[in-house]
Amino acid sequence: MVKRLSYIFIALLMCSCELIKEEDRLIPLPQPEKSSARTHVLIEYTGFLCVNCPTASEIAQDLQQLYDSQLIVVAMHPASSPFTQGAAQFDYTCPAADTYFTLCGGNAQTAFPKGNIDLLPLDNNYLLDPSLWSAQMLRLSKDSTTVSIDLTATIDTLTRQVNISSTLHADSTKQLTVMYWLVEDSVLGAQRMPDGSNNMQYYHRHMLRAEYTSAPPFTLPANYTASHCTLVAVVQDSTHRILQAKQTSLKPL
Repeated sequence: MVKRLSYIFIALLMCSCELIKEEDRLIPLPQPEKSSARTHVLIEYTGFLCVNCPTASEIAQDLQQLYDSQLIVVAMHPASSPFTQGAAQFDYTCPAADTYFTLCGGNAQTAFPKGNIDLLPLDNNYLLDPSLWSAQMLRLSKDSTTVSIDLTATIDTLTRQVNISSTLHADSTKQLTVMYWLVEDSVLGAQRMPDGSNNMQYYHRHMLRAEYTSAPPFTLPANYTASHCTLVAVVQDSTHRILQAKQTSLKPL
């Protein structure tokens, strides 16, 4: 296994990983103008073979702590990126991650780490460097919305069946859809670190596991830790822009 991982990480040298400059690693976070009406979503495009992705994850965590319930962070590992490819036990990809990565203009040549807030562009660019996340979030945090959503999720501790209940409140003239994202936090696995080392005890944060286009009951896979899982309801308009979001834990029955 160690030998195989060596080959995986050597192969990374042939890929392009976005370098986070030293001055960008500690980004000053301006005090936000908080609004309880709007919750935003920061999507991290990341991979375990990206040496600068752990630093970007820390930036995302700092923003989430600053904005608290006004910001939800979701990490997506698109299979179309070379930074997510490797041994099967380190496969953190899911089809939905590729859907949104492609929607944002990502492809196999896209340097990581990248991110997006609310599936909106900045200067016609949907894939933003971590150094731009704070300023983009500050701008968007001043937005208001008339859209809201109630969300609860329960899990049967014996069968692991998850049931979702949600109610959307919005102007009936708007064409809106609600997507449901299953997110798991603190997933122990491998990660290439900024110093080039291979950390086999790395905790991946807020990882997108699956997307559901409606709210049917589903069975939580046995290898997912229920207490680490949350459900995120994302309200999108016809352009896929995220207008509102809500996150809830899986409450045991």
